[in-house]
Amino acid sequence: MKELKIITLESIDGVGISTQVRLLSQQFIQLGYKIEIFKFSDVQKASEQTHKIQDLLGNNDKIMIINDGSFAKSIANDMLNGYSRNRLEEKYKDILHQYECLNHEYRLLNIILLPVDAKIGQKRLVKYAEVSGKKYKMVKDLNRQRDMLNILSELNNHVISRSIEFEIVDIDEDDKILDINDMIWELLEKFDVKKPSF
Repeated sequence: MKELKIITLESIDGVGISTQVRLLSQQFIQLGYKIEIFKFSDVQKASEQTHKIQDLLGNNDKIMIINDGSFAKSIANDMLNGYSRNRLEEKYKDILHQYECLNHEYRLLNIILLPVDAKIGQKRLVKYAEVSGKKYKMVKDLNRQRDMLNILSELNNHVISRSIEFEIVDIDEDDKILDINDMIWELLEKFDVKKPSF
């Protein structure tokens, strides 16, 4: 069995993807891994990033790539904007092919953190602002966020992304940062990666 080398985390705004990326990075460093983090911004940059990822994986034995975001949310956004199937296939064919190649050569774990309600992200942003003293960006359209959640939950069955498997982690309002981290590690243990105990 190929060793897991790439973890991708995705969700809607406010769920705490960047927090989970930082936690996972620290935990994998404790396990002796070299860590590289990539942040998804758009399809073009993601295509460039996959080439860098291939180079890194080819030159390092004990490395873990952690992607903060993926094309999943971008696909959901384009679907909500009315993109046709042909237009989606054209836009994403290269990046999907690159992900397929990475998954064939290494192992890739795509995780979507799926809150049971879009309001959870909003509430977490408010709480973060209260604790940190920083301003937060309001989620403008909760209905759109709900629609995005529905699309993300169905990506495994969508014709555009059918060749890429997504693991869904359901997030409840009561789930804390460390609860979510534990749920992610439950998935990682399927790849024979054990959470550090120290």
